[in-house]
Amino acid sequence: DIMFDDAGFMWVATSGGGLCRYDGYEFIVMATGTEKPLNSNFVRNVVEDGFHRMWIGTEWGIEVFDLMNSCMVSVPGTQGTAFDLFEGGSCSYMTLDSKGCIWAKTGQTLMRIEFDDTGNALRVDSLGDPRMAQPAMVFKDVEKNGTVWIGMNGTIYRVRSTDDGLTFVPALPGFGYNPESLVTDYIVKDQDVWISTID
Repeated sequence: DIMFDDAGFMWVATSGGGLCRYDGYEFIVMATGTEKPLNSNFVRNVVEDGFHRMWIGTEWGIEVFDLMNSCMVSVPGTQGTAFDLFEGGSCSYMTLDSKGCIWAKTGQTLMRIEFDDTGNALRVDSLGDPRMAQPAMVFKDVEKNGTVWIGMNGTIYRVRSTDDGLTFVPALPGFGYNPESLVTDYIVKDQDVWISTID
């Protein structure tokens, strides 16, 4: 994964080399055994939230890095909820929706973390489904309304948070793709959504 943070620094997630920051002149490495250690050198995905925190998805779960103070932090309100569910489980993908919520997947569990105005975790919803066991699934807020689209077994679903938790509803009734394919990205262009797959 590659991410540019709000300050303009480029972060490169690697498979075995940790997480690298490039400032235009040099690379600074975050990895096990370095000055800023990670729980794993296998980093799948990085996302910056609205509070200048970088969420780092690794093969051993999720860590949160404060970009302003350059240190790892815990997120108030998540102890006993979000991080207990992620601990020790490989985080394969994360995204930030248009409402400022973090969505993440570990194993066959999808999670949505909603924050209050100060960055505390206000609400954590999760949903497990065997169809989400594929390790490289991608989900995005295609409609820019706080829901995400996720493809499973030939159907694109819209996942939203309700009073009862996360729910799946077909996003494109009548549209299907090869159930053996894996959806790898969604790109919105004008009024069209381009969906890439791997067979």
